[in-house]
Amino acid sequence: MKIIELTDIQFKNYAKIHSARNYMQTTEYASTMKNYSRLYLGFINENDNTLMGATLLLERKILKFKVGYVPGCFLIDYDNDNLFKDFINTLKDYLKTKKYVYLTTDNITTYKMFDKNGQVLYFDTNIIKIMDELSFRKNEKVPFRKVVLETEKTPNETYKMFNSNTKRNINLALQRAITIYRDENNNIDTMLNIDSNINKDRIKNILDNFNGNDNKAEIYFAKIDPEKYQYDLIFLGRLTYAKNPQRVLEVTKILKNQYTSLSSDTFHD
Repeated sequence: MKIIELTDIQFKNYAKIHSARNYMQTTEYASTMKNYSRLYLGFINENDNTLMGATLLLERKILKFKVGYVPGCFLIDYDNDNLFKDFINTLKDYLKTKKYVYLTTDNITTYKMFDKNGQVLYFDTNIIKIMDELSFRKNEKVPFRKVVLETEKTPNETYKMFNSNTKRNINLALQRAITIYRDENNNIDTMLNIDSNINKDRIKNILDNFNGNDNKAEIYFAKIDPEKYQYDLIFLGRLTYAKNPQRVLEVTKILKNQYTSLSSDTFHD
């Protein structure tokens, strides 16, 4: 087994089908990191030239030496202990010949999984043990937990996975005429109107580079459909009018004034 350098096409073809694929291990992400040199490395079986793993490595120089950063994680089978160990040890030897002093990486492998009540469903001590054996060092505090949505499932299957509170919030959003739409023009200025703290240059950099068929960045917004919103108000009023007609009239009048103001401000700019 040995480390070889890959072309961007070779890496791209391998990365897009790997089980550990993620947007940070892509040629598109490498292009967004303009302050780094990029290197695509492969781990091959010399007997049959089979590619067993790969990684994007971002490089910076410090005097005569180099430091490396692997964004996301290595594209390797983390469940195969021997393969993972061979890969890391071979990579270490390779980087020493290239005058690297250290390498940092993001470990996005699953360590613990929790249910909605915070109870541990899955606890992998093996990956921590192996990384300790391979002289990995934790160099900063990371978030205690991250929420991961399994997007391989269909929308209906994903919906069924949510707890009752999340399902209720989704249904309420639909009832309130809130819809999600894709901005076909990827208008960053609209985002800035919502949140002025957004880094416009960073977003533009991502949009400019993630624009292919394999990996594409898109901007989505949530909006209220005015026509459906007005219809829902009328329908709601009819349903509840018999119980408290005076209150319904008062609320309808208030909401109608708000709706008129919203329409005027939004659509007659």
